[in-house]
Amino acid sequence: LDQRGTGRSTAVTSASLQKIGDPELQARYLSHFRADSIVRDCEEIRKKLESLNESDRDEVEIKWTILGQSYGGFCLTTYLSMFPESVEFGLFTGGIPPLRSIDDVYRATFRRCAERNRKFYGRYPDDISKVRKIVKYLDDCGGAELPTGGLLSPQRFLQLGIILGQKAGSEMLHYLLEEAWEDETLSYAFLRSVENMSGFETNPIYALLHESIYMYGKNSTSKSNWSASRMLDEIKGENEFIFFDWKRMLSEQNDSSIYFTGEMIFPWMFEGDYKLLEPLKEVAHALAKKSDWGELYSAGNLSKANVSCAGIVYYDDMYVEREFSEELSRLLPDCKIWVTNEYQHSGL
Repeated sequence: LDQRGTGRSTAVTSASLQKIGDPELQARYLSHFRADSIVRDCEEIRKKLESLNESDRDEVEIKWTILGQSYGGFCLTTYLSMFPESVEFGLFTGGIPPLRSIDDVYRATFRRCAERNRKFYGRYPDDISKVRKIVKYLDDCGGAELPTGGLLSPQRFLQLGIILGQKAGSEMLHYLLEEAWEDETLSYAFLRSVENMSGFETNPIYALLHESIYMYGKNSTSKSNWSASRMLDEIKGENEFIFFDWKRMLSEQNDSSIYFTGEMIFPWMFEGDYKLLEPLKEVAHALAKKSDWGELYSAGNLSKANVSCAGIVYYDDMYVEREFSEELSRLLPDCKIWVTNEYQHSGL
């Protein structure tokens, strides 16, 4: 089973969305690509498998054993909330979702992201000046044109921090910075590598629906309203987070670090930096303003889901906040977790 919008299921691309109609129709269409719809698809297949295996006299009960990695764990949680009787065992790897508001989620993930930046620069202190030089260059020249279109702006460059939550992410970023320059301009190899490290244009559903995965239940009638962007504006005046303010760090003419961002989606991404996201600007804003999201899971249903579950929770996971994962695991009637710092989010 390839989940909706992925693999060999009907793809969601910039071109395919343009054929659907106006941004409101596009937003309505995309609202059917979240975990609740994915789980209902799985449930229909499970029922079909049961019917195919029935004998003349006996009904055959088929239950899933579900392994949920990262977002797969969010889908598993939705399954436990909607159809617990259909699940034999549940296994989470770095994907036990929060029972918190979306703003709480981004406050926490910015804190984890700041920690990962400090570790990165602690390991590679010479990269502080390399990052500052690149950011200043991009700011001074108004961004660098990328090989296949779009613009490498300072903020897009700093989105490379999304890889810092992977096992070898720090090394990958460090080696990328080493090949950044060719004379006094950014090298083609560097620009092409930056493009290849981003999946937002090849998989726009990621950018369009990422914040909606946190509109899960009790807050599903509120709006995400570009939560990551709002939280960044709110926190970057605090001492712990001032290094996310790259403009301030450049203007102060010091040797301070400039922090990379993580798994966050921002409205500027749809305003030209990503060529294939620009046509989706209006639908992106429509989704950010959407206030009638359906329920993905509820604390009440999960507390009654008598399914044996086990999970691995990564202690300093940059993408899925550990404390929030522990909270939900305690709510499930039978869920054992292993909390470890031996692995990153890519531990599986």
